[in-house]
Amino acid sequence: MRFHLVYAEESDAIRIAFKYTNPQRLDIYYGDSYINPKNVEEDENGELVFKSKDPSLPYDQFLPTLDDPAGSNFYERSLEQLYFILRGNTPITVRTAPVIQLAINLPPVTVDEFFEDNLVNNLATLLGIDKSRIRVVNVISEASNRKRQVEGTSVEIEIGNPPETTLNNENDTATNETTTTDPNALDFDILENVTSMVAEVIQTGQLEEMLNISILSADVQPPVAPPVDPTSGVRATPDTGGPQPGEVENGTLTFGDRLNTSESDDTGPITLAIPSELRLLSQPEGGIEGLSLTPTPILAVYDNNGEVVTNLGIGDPWVASIVVTSTGQSSVQVMPDTEVTFIGGYANLTDISITHPGFGYVLTFTVTDPPVGFTMDTAPFDVSKREFIINVVQGSQTGSTALELSPYPIVELLDKGILEKVTNIGWRGRKWFAKLKLKTASGSSTGLEWTAEFNSNDTTAAFSKVLISTPGSYLMVFTVFTIPDSDIIIAGVEYSLTISTFPSAKMGFVLDADYDTVVSNDKMSFISSVDNQLSNILPDITIYNISIAKGSIVVDFYIQSANRQAVMDAISTFMNTDIVIEYNGQTYFATSKTTSFIGASDDDKNDDNDDDENDDDDETVIIIGAVVGGTILIVLMGLFILVCYSCHKKRNSKEYATTSHGNAEKYETREMNWQTSSSALVKENEGASMMTFNDKPEKLAIDNPVYTGDYN
Repeated sequence: MRFHLVYAEESDAIRIAFKYTNPQRLDIYYGDSYINPKNVEEDENGELVFKSKDPSLPYDQFLPTLDDPAGSNFYERSLEQLYFILRGNTPITVRTAPVIQLAINLPPVTVDEFFEDNLVNNLATLLGIDKSRIRVVNVISEASNRKRQVEGTSVEIEIGNPPETTLNNENDTATNETTTTDPNALDFDILENVTSMVAEVIQTGQLEEMLNISILSADVQPPVAPPVDPTSGVRATPDTGGPQPGEVENGTLTFGDRLNTSESDDTGPITLAIPSELRLLSQPEGGIEGLSLTPTPILAVYDNNGEVVTNLGIGDPWVASIVVTSTGQSSVQVMPDTEVTFIGGYANLTDISITHPGFGYVLTFTVTDPPVGFTMDTAPFDVSKREFIINVVQGSQTGSTALELSPYPIVELLDKGILEKVTNIGWRGRKWFAKLKLKTASGSSTGLEWTAEFNSNDTTAAFSKVLISTPGSYLMVFTVFTIPDSDIIIAGVEYSLTISTFPSAKMGFVLDADYDTVVSNDKMSFISSVDNQLSNILPDITIYNISIAKGSIVVDFYIQSANRQAVMDAISTFMNTDIVIEYNGQTYFATSKTTSFIGASDDDKNDDNDDDENDDDDETVIIIGAVVGGTILIVLMGLFILVCYSCHKKRNSKEYATTSHGNAEKYETREMNWQTSSSALVKENEGASMMTFNDKPEKLAIDNPVYTGDYN
């Protein structure tokens, strides 16, 4: 900051008192030359020596007067005011220099030159810096202090680079040719590290031991980062800085905001009490393996006055190690960490747990950073064995013989004692697995089982590939095991499941395109694309088992629904819709289609004992259309109706829709336009036999069996 009297004579002078709450050193430059404060002198070595106030003289003994030269100055720390003389038209520049301000509070002691030298030398040794960077700036005794209460003697110390001798007038920054080459220079980052070291050597007793004198406490004011011009030399206005036009709020401040808040952000010095002991405020009484101990152990560091030391270190908090001992369990460990950090003087071990059950456990806490030697043991306590229950969070109690269970089963583990989800699975270093076994409704084993590993992130196990190809009523039994084996108690769970054979149909179409050119080696990508587009054409039906083959491009797939009419409607929609497939930016048209209805209602579950020739009660309708592209005239081919009818009277005999001449549907073949004279391509009777795993109708027009076998 620069002050200037415009059009003033050398005889014109004023004394300015400027309040500075920013607790850094203020250097005064007259023109471009540094001016020492009135309480500073240079010794024979050219080093700055600060004089303390003489109790016999007035309290304002160092304040500059109008008779003093321009630039005479003094900073009254107790009032946070900078006094300086502004004379003539030569500007006065005030520069803030980052320093550490340290006040060491001692019992009543005589502070002479020898004491100051001894203090500076020992402090420099402990901090690993040159003693020229440490200066005793003031000594306040109980007898001499008028502005603040001092019990004993307070020695005020400044740690930082000495003032620069000249000022660069272009940007008001001080320069010193030796600064960049001075090996003892302390930049801001180094000063921050030194601040942490100051707190450590004082609170661990190292400085006290070297001085051979008791230290009651200390007040440390960390350095403040040098201000950075956000305008890069452009004259600032109150609106300079902050979010720019078109930017969202990003937390930056305008120049005006900075001026309004910079002073209020000052937190003042940090008071450091001297720690004397470690105490255990809350004793653990026991717990369950892998779960937090109860009650939560709480540590605190106290001083000689019986008060909690709320400030333990500056920048580098204190840390204590945790060790568990037991007479009967050698592999026991503490979780989740073997260290705890002190915050505000306390260390709350809210998540601490023991890995194994056992008796007579003891926790030992030791402050290791810094190594002050504080140690505390807990009383012996016991840890009991952990028990779990399995909870099914997702699943289905019904399914189809042709499809994987949806939604598929997902299980989680709950702690039996608290009925909460396990969050620290694998605390003993084991892998956890869930097993699903399928039993009949009477409890007999089916020989089918599936295994899923528990996810360590959300502690769930998912059975995403469960296919049961035989209809019936079942029990799904879930159990849990670990690798290596564990003696942990886990309660299993089971629930009922019904598998049915739903009405379905096989469909197919042929695309007029070269298989090798279109599909190439990316078969799954092509099938996925076809699946998505078929789902748009048939949105209310389940589509599965899509396959493709050469012969142009032959696409076959199956549809299924619990509702027979839904299958019939899907067949009608498919046959009356132009099938157009888009893939990799190209469009391909279907030149023919096929459909085959499969399955019937549940009324015929008991028909399996009839003769094989009576198993042909299902109907098959095959409609094949051919479209000749380009401009060639459509050759209307005669509609051939294949009549397949097998009627065998029995107790539960039924009449089925057929393609006989007596009741055949009439189809008209046109280019990519299939129409029927009835609302459904295949008439539906009230019942037909349900297909089981081995029930493949001999006269169904399909290339492969609908069911291929049990899930592996």
